[in-house]
Amino acid sequence: MTSLKQIGKKGDPDAIATLLQKVCPQQPIQIQATSKDNSLILLLKSLDKLPQDSTVKFIEDFFSQLQPENINDILIQNQVEGIDNFIWQIKINLNSSMANQETVTLEEIEGNQTEKITPQDHLLLPYYQQLNLELDATFEELQTSYFQIKAQIKSQTNTISNSQQLITLKEAYQTIKNHLQEKAIIESQIESQKTIDPITNLTQYLQDNDVKGKINLIKEKLQIYLDLESYPKSQPISQKIDTLLTKKQLNYFHLTMVETILIFGINSQEKISWRKTLDRQKLTEKEKMDGVIKVIENSAIFPILSILAILMNVIPIIQFLLRGINIWFHEFGHAIVAWLGGHKAIPLPFGWTNISEEKSLFVYFGVLCLLGLLFWKGKQEQKPWVMILAVCLVIIQFVMTWLISETTFYTLLYFGGIAGEFYICTLLMVSFFFSFPKYFNWEFYRFPVVFGAAFTFWNSLWFWWQIDQGEVSIPWGTLWGGENDAGGDMNQLVEFGWNDQQIINTYNFLGNSCFIIILATYFYFLFKNNRIFFSDLLQRFKS
Repeated sequence: MTSLKQIGKKGDPDAIATLLQKVCPQQPIQIQATSKDNSLILLLKSLDKLPQDSTVKFIEDFFSQLQPENINDILIQNQVEGIDNFIWQIKINLNSSMANQETVTLEEIEGNQTEKITPQDHLLLPYYQQLNLELDATFEELQTSYFQIKAQIKSQTNTISNSQQLITLKEAYQTIKNHLQEKAIIESQIESQKTIDPITNLTQYLQDNDVKGKINLIKEKLQIYLDLESYPKSQPISQKIDTLLTKKQLNYFHLTMVETILIFGINSQEKISWRKTLDRQKLTEKEKMDGVIKVIENSAIFPILSILAILMNVIPIIQFLLRGINIWFHEFGHAIVAWLGGHKAIPLPFGWTNISEEKSLFVYFGVLCLLGLLFWKGKQEQKPWVMILAVCLVIIQFVMTWLISETTFYTLLYFGGIAGEFYICTLLMVSFFFSFPKYFNWEFYRFPVVFGAAFTFWNSLWFWWQIDQGEVSIPWGTLWGGENDAGGDMNQLVEFGWNDQQIINTYNFLGNSCFIIILATYFYFLFKNNRIFFSDLLQRFKS
């Protein structure tokens, strides 16, 4: 009966692979062998990268003892599970004491795709040699060499031999051309896969946070293998990973299926020294509760603050005590128009805003720089709302400083006091539903700010509704000079050609428009944050 070793001596690739599989010092490993002419291709599949020098030495010793027939060259390739490219590959000549190394490392593949040697290259070597090309030749070099050799063949006298040479040359050219095109497609796919591969992105994310390890994904389990020397104890690193890999963060990396994270401490012998399990399902329940709290904040607290502000306006004594909030918004309405128009302005909380008559480049570029910083901070923290706001204000500032007439500016300036009670308050109330850069600490300050803005807005809106109904009169004069002071905002608007009804209609239109914007924003986010609830409610109504 013929033994497996005897079959291997005859050069049978399957027998050689089986023999190597049994005696290979690196386990677990899968070995595949194929033969071509007098060459043998050995594919070594492993869970981790095999040490090249010791592996090659072992295979050389193995074949020096086996001495298979009709095998002169061996191409050894190492491939790690989950990675399509070879980690390294090397060609050895059994008849030579020196190995002819044609090695490709993973770093070289990632760093320079043009130097990568694909598995088919060794089969294409005769075609490359026929065209006087190296294995790493480019498409341009292929074309140049092809046309040069073609011209040389055509210049020869023997037409019969020339014709055969041209056919062979064209076949070699077409074969390498097809190979390079396929190679370019594969490299493009590998490059694009890098950008969307969640494990690669997750590994980089952990490395950026000083957590270095190997990551595997098996069904719903994410396995993280850490070096024991770097992480001797499980508790600190597990807590850090628990903080980094929340369910929300896993969803960001398109790993929504992960239910469990397994963290292993691996020693130098690749044995598990400690193990930690993180359950993302439990964390999901916690995040659901956090989501409920967030929905309550955005859906319930806003109307509560608005109702509270309305009640404060109904109680005369509280309205009187909080009247300073209205005055402050009014004066800022004047000041913002002045600043955007390039004028110095100092809003004071006792009903006066000091405004310079001359434009100031310092004010213009100062405000422009502040808006630029706002845009930069919004872009840095990915806050589109902040970026849009900054751009809009820059455009408004340019128009008001350089394009409008002096008459229009002063009209807007006197109009902007009461208008500020509408547009500033509306902007602040709408901002309740958006996020600002962390520097502003808006998550905390938005509650008192929105209450103050709502207090002023509802007071002004109700006041101008009453004026429109004829229940109260237009606020002529000034706070300190009384109704007969001709320097009041409404008096100045009349000086610029406005009549009583135009003033009433304009402020009511502005107030009603702001009211609609506030309601639309609130109901938009109410539906957005409770989409599932409203969807279920609609289904029940239909049924």
